[in-house]
Amino acid sequence: MKIQRAALVALILTTTTFGCASKADQVETTPSSAGSPAKGDTEAPRPRTENEQMQDKLTEAESARGEAKVLAQNEKEKADAELVKTHKVTQDKLQSDFDAADRRFNSLKEKAGKATGAKKQKATTAIADITKQQAAVMASIAKLRDATLPSWDAAKLEVDTNLATFDKSITALETTLQ
Repeated sequence: MKIQRAALVALILTTTTFGCASKADQVETTPSSAGSPAKGDTEAPRPRTENEQMQDKLTEAESARGEAKVLAQNEKEKADAELVKTHKVTQDKLQSDFDAADRRFNSLKEKAGKATGAKKQKATTAIADITKQQAAVMASIAKLRDATLPSWDAAKLEVDTNLATFDKSITALETTLQ
């Protein structure tokens, strides 16, 4: 951007310095009638110089660039808003999946309390492991809620992994208690 500005300034300076004729070289044009123009007559507008035309083009280009930047920003904000909505739906789905698995786990803990002997020992060990996994899932869900857009996918992957492990362990506990 700085290089473009420097080149633009150099172009303008060379155009104004070398492109314009000196005042002595310019031929003054006067109206054919002497004195000031009559009431109905108007002077013709003076032609725009190259420098003025260049300035107009630069202003138009800068304006177009600014409009394009604003338009791009608006589109990005719309896309981000849509992505946030999608993420919210996904978070809600993951939370409901966790809640369902947690309900299964709680019912299995009650069932394990009624078990006896070797089943009870295996179930107690499994419950301790599953409780740790449950805490990991809850932490990863909380992390997902707080995640920004760039880090959201990684946080979701962590939730998916932890939730799958949690669910698999619950299924193993169900098998143990049968």
